[in-house]
Amino acid sequence: PIKFDPYLGAFWRAEQTGERILRFTNITGANIGDWTASLVWMDNKWASGDIVLDTELLDFTSLSNRGINFSTVIPNGSISDAEDYQLSGSALSVSGTVASGGEIIFRIGLKSNFATYHEFNNPARYAVVLLSYNLNGTPKHQKIFLRQGQGADNVSNVTSPLNYTAVKWSPYNVGNYNNQNQYGFNKIVDFPTKAGYYYPWGYGASTTPFPYSPYDPVSPEWVPSATPWNYALGDACPAGYKVPSGIGSETSSQQRDWDSLAKLSDAAVDVEYGNYADGFYDRRMIESVVSIFGFGLIYGRVSEGNSNVAYIGNLAFNTTTNASLFFPSAGFRFGWGASISQLGYPCEEGTYLTSSTKSDFVSPTYNTSEANIANCTLSWLLFPSFFKPLMNSDGSRATAYPVRCVRDTP
Repeated sequence: PIKFDPYLGAFWRAEQTGERILRFTNITGANIGDWTASLVWMDNKWASGDIVLDTELLDFTSLSNRGINFSTVIPNGSISDAEDYQLSGSALSVSGTVASGGEIIFRIGLKSNFATYHEFNNPARYAVVLLSYNLNGTPKHQKIFLRQGQGADNVSNVTSPLNYTAVKWSPYNVGNYNNQNQYGFNKIVDFPTKAGYYYPWGYGASTTPFPYSPYDPVSPEWVPSATPWNYALGDACPAGYKVPSGIGSETSSQQRDWDSLAKLSDAAVDVEYGNYADGFYDRRMIESVVSIFGFGLIYGRVSEGNSNVAYIGNLAFNTTTNASLFFPSAGFRFGWGASISQLGYPCEEGTYLTSSTKSDFVSPTYNTSEANIANCTLSWLLFPSFFKPLMNSDGSRATAYPVRCVRDTP
């Protein structure tokens, strides 16, 4: 795959068909030259002609006319809705030539709504576009995973030792529990790249979810956590969904939902880190943060400073079925020490709470201030045997993390 600012996939709700802009920048060296992008696979839920590509309306003036500028931050209210821009052609492939320091840019759009969509019984349909580049030398390739449909779906095909195909994931993070329709949908955000709000596993005797803003300064004012560490996420998810349980032993008789995305012996799940075109993230200037891991500046955040902030992240995909699921790398809010309440590791870690604690899987005497978390992070690029695609970790129950839900009854 490309190692320069890649777009890994594109997403549409069942009723959406508008343009998605895929832009691959900072191309140098052996990656320059001729390129092509072609539709190479789609499942049987699509009809011929449902997916089209083009390179139209991508010049500076055309982008500016719809409020898009990739080098200047534009207020959200001034940026056009992707649904207002439909692709008119019928091409299944596009091509071009890129010079050193240049970019590959094209659009993908759909020609039909997902008419047979059902949130649980027919949650999504999938396709793959293949970007091939450096065609004047040794060709290289990058798969781009397409998804239409916002229903809860499984990515894994693992059937043993437990039935992980029954774990069906929402494609959205949880929003603001105190304003449950803030994003227009019950308890969840409206685009897969958005961080949503951050939640501590528990913060004392209360069992009510307590959301913190995804932007600084933190809002509401930080509430210090304390014993007895009651679980406070029981009502965080929409009806019919739950917070997933943690990662455990492959031979355990107790199902851990996050294991459905772990690379077990008979799994076909893989993961890559990069950008995701969902009609929100791909229409904005990508801003930078300073890497805590020492990578310098990482470009992977848009709409910073408000509740719509969205991130680069990790795309989990099935190498057999091409089903896909995106997790923004939104970091977390420290629950302890001098950095308490501050945002940590944005763009670098996608760290998600589980309903279970580490003591559930290790020993009843394990430090009860610790929660179990599933860590989906770019760090696996450095240590692939440990971090690909997921790692099990633990952190303070006082720390606030993003939350992703799974179906309560598959």
